[in-house]
Formats: sequence, C-alpha cells, structure tokens
Amino acid sequence: MKWYIASTLITGVMSVLITFLMTWNFDSKYIGVYGLVSSTAAFFLLVFYLGLDQALVRNFNTSENKKNTLYNCLLPCLIFFIIGSSVFLLNYSYFSKILYGESSLLFIILTCCLIFLMLIQRFFLLIIRCDGESKNFAINNILNKFFYILYILVFIIFSLESKVFSLIYGLLASILICNIFLLRSVYKYLTFDKSLYFDKKYFKYAIPLLFSTFIIGLLGFLDKFLISKWYGLNDLGKYVVVYNAGLIFSYFTSLVNIIWMPFVFKNQNKNIIEVINRFLSLIGYAAIFSASAFFLIKDYISFIFPQEYGGLIKFIYFILINCIVYTWSEIPSSIILLKNKSIYNLVAALFNLGLVVLCIPILKNNGFEYFFLIFFLGNILALILKLFLARIVNERFSINLSLFLVLILVVFSFSYFFDYTNVWTSWFLMMASFFLMVKYLIRCYIEIKSTKYEL
Repeated sequence: MKWYIASTLITGVMSVLITFLMTWNFDSKYIGVYGLVSSTAAFFLLVFYLGLDQALVRNFNTSENKKNTLYNCLLPCLIFFIIGSSVFLLNYSYFSKILYGESSLLFIILTCCLIFLMLIQRFFLLIIRCDGESKNFAINNILNKFFYILYILVFIIFSLESKVFSLIYGLLASILICNIFLLRSVYKYLTFDKSLYFDKKYFKYAIPLLFSTFIIGLLGFLDKFLISKWYGLNDLGKYVVVYNAGLIFSYFTSLVNIIWMPFVFKNQNKNIIEVINRFLSLIGYAAIFSASAFFLIKDYISFIFPQEYGGLIKFIYFILINCIVYTWSEIPSSIILLKNKSIYNLVAALFNLGLVVLCIPILKNNGFEYFFLIFFLGNILALILKLFLARIVNERFSINLSLFLVLILVVFSFSYFFDYTNVWTSWFLMMASFFLMVKYLIRCYIEIKSTKYEL
C-alpha cells in the first residue's frame, strides 16, 4: 500500500512539473498536436484492448495457469493491433486528413507506435499489479514521468528548436525505456510452452466490456478531436493545458481506482456490501469538498500559468470533479461486475455519449469552454444510471444519500460555471463535507479492520 501512495504522490507532483514546463516553453499549437496524437492513441488503444485487460485483472489471481491467462488476453490484442495499424498505414492519407487535417504519414506512424507501446505497458503493469509487486509498479510509474521530464529539460537547457511532434518523441522514448525495465518482471509469463491453449471464457467476459470501453474511449477522444476541427490546434493546445492541469488530480483518485476493484474481487465472498455503502458516501462527500475548496483557491492557481491561459484556469474545476465522479462511479460498477452484469455499464456509457451528441450544437456555437460543462454532465448522468442499475442488481446497495450529494454537486457546478457561486456558500459546503468525509473515512477504516478484509 505504501508504494502505491508514494508513487501516486510523486507522479502527481511530476505531472504538475511537466504541465508547467510544457506551458511555459512550448507553443500552444505543439501542445495541441501532442494532445491530439496522445488522445487518438488512447482511444484506439481502448479499442484494441478488446476488453481483455479487464478479463486479465478478473482472472489472473485465481488462475492456475497464469501464462495461459496472459496468452489469452494479450495475444488477441496484439493481432488486432497489427490488423488495425496496417489499415491505418495503408490508408494514411485518408485517416490523417480526418484526424490531423492534412496528409501526414508521420502522424499515423507516431500514433501507431504510441498505441503499441501503451498496449504493452498496460498489460505489463497489470501483471505486476496482480502479482502484488507494488514496489516495481510504483517505480515504473515514477520512471515514466522522470524520463519525460528529462527529455523536456534537455530541450530547455540546450535551447533546442521544438518542432510539431517534439513532445510526442519524448513520450515514445519514456514509455519505451519503462517497458524495457518492466520486461524483467514479466518475462517469466511470456515464454511459450505446451500448457498454453485458447479459452473462450475470457472473450465471454470481455466482449460486453468492449463496447462500454469503446464509448468511454470515444468520450475521451471526442472533445480533443472536435476542438481541433472547430477551433484549431492553438485552442486545442490551451484546452489540453487546462485538461492536463486538472487531470493531475486523477493521480490521487486513480489510487482509489487501482485498489478498489481488486479489493472488491478479493473479498467478494464476504459480507462486503456495508463497507461499499460507506465508501460510496465517503467519495460523495469528497466530491463536494473538492468542488467547494477549488472555488476558494482558483484565483491563486492562475498565477502559475502564462497570461494567455488566465481566463481558462477556472475550468480546471470540471476536470478535477470528473476525476472524482469517475472514481465515484467505480463503486456501483463493482457491484455490477460482481454479478457479471457488465452490460449495465454499457447502458450507462451509451447515455453519457448520447447526451454529448445531443449537445453538439451547443459545443460548436458557444466556444470550447462548454466542452467542460457538457462532458461533466455526461459523467454525472452515467453515475446516476450506474447507481440505479447497481441497486437493481443488489437491493442492499444504498443510493439515496449519493443521489442527494449528486444533486448538490450539479447545482454548485452550474452556479460555478455561470459565476453565481459565492464565498460563504463554498465555505459552508467545504467545512460540512470535510467533517462528514472524515466521519465516513473512520467508519470505513473500522469496518475493514474489524472484519479483516484482504487488502
């Protein structure tokens, strides 16, 4: 546990430094290209996973033949990647014009390379995580950021001329180096022998997840793609800076995500519903606390960014809250997955996408700032649906308090977006939610310790 906490804190600080260095030393257009390539790669990466990364997490610890589990989960992804990247490369002019706005073979090559390296890294890290090698997991996450910072510092110290894809080259190099380090820990599972065989149960588990993961990936890609098309790469660069600044908080919420699902699956045979209910309330109060606290400190954050970004700093709020809402929604998702009802997660993701599609006229005609609000509302809608669907799956799952907290969060966020929020309301919400958050944190801790859940 201590290694996960340490790596989360360190990578969070390093991400702050990366965002700061990029913002002050690279043109916003180049940052926009970086955002477009990385978001395109992240989207197609989720498609090429086929949902099998989750099947690996679900089955690795309980499998008697771990090599076979990895073989059944990784090999189909690699085959699908080879087919997909071949199609992209053979038709590079068509795809690059759609994605990048001009014919560029280099854009497609870099995107495919990034997808491949991220795919390998994802499975390697999952194996290390499932194997309980928290130290290796933490060190490799830190090294990934460390090498990227070194790359950017070389540009700054030696006054090298930055080019359109300069930031992408550094990203590729840092992931490649980390994958080489990871190979030492997972090599024992990569050797082939006669014990390997195809098992269709992994696909049965993964296929329903594929569609929901596809939609989640599409939502993560759609904003950058549409902004680049409607407002240009310079505005996309500004959006990416704000987005990445807010996404820094995901390193703290991701700690919960990393621990939560394995914790639930390890203890699924115990009476775990009570601690799930308490944890659900805890995250809800954390969302209210974070929202109100950010309002009170946002003016101080703007001083660390160049003047051209000053008016956009307030929108970091929505990225921060989206990170927490996603973590919040992981709790009902765990209830759904325990009952093998992953199709319900797909339903929630479809409603999220539907809202964004319906709001496209607003997004196109009112400035890219509205992307922050609309995507936040889409995540809220998905959370509400997951709460109700999890309640259908398990009647002991309590959602009334969470629905009330969601309502408070939505009202506060709307008033924040349209500048109606006042200081006294924020102070009251922050203090009240803080004390209630601490209360539920203590109750969760006591419940876990007294019941002797496996962490």
